Amino acid sequence: MRRLVITANTAIDMVKARVRRPPLASGPAGENAPAAGLSDIDRLILRSELRDALSAIGARHRDAVVETVLRGRPYADVAAELGVPAGTVRTRVHYGLRRLRCVLETAEAAA
Repeated sequence: MRRLVITANTAIDMVKARVRRPPLASGPAGENAPAAGLSDIDRLILRSELRDALSAIGARHRDAVVETVLRGRPYADVAAELGVPAGTVRTRVHYGLRRLRCVLETAEAAA
């Protein structure tokens, strides 16, 4: 289940990179770009594992992670949509990713 750890680490690295360096393109970052070096089956398995892990975290954290990390939306836009301050969205993303990492590590240990 090493793929679970790779998926979690990739998501965390994406958030860190986005915080340090905002995307240059105005559209969503790599929405339809295939993952380099992965077959269609591998991507399907990773998506399934990520979906399962995301369903194991709380709805507020999941929404924040999905909208900012996976869909590449700015914190301010997500915050306005949810009716909360941008700092709250950042906090939810932080704790959501921590929880996601725990879920993925637990799944890997069980396998």
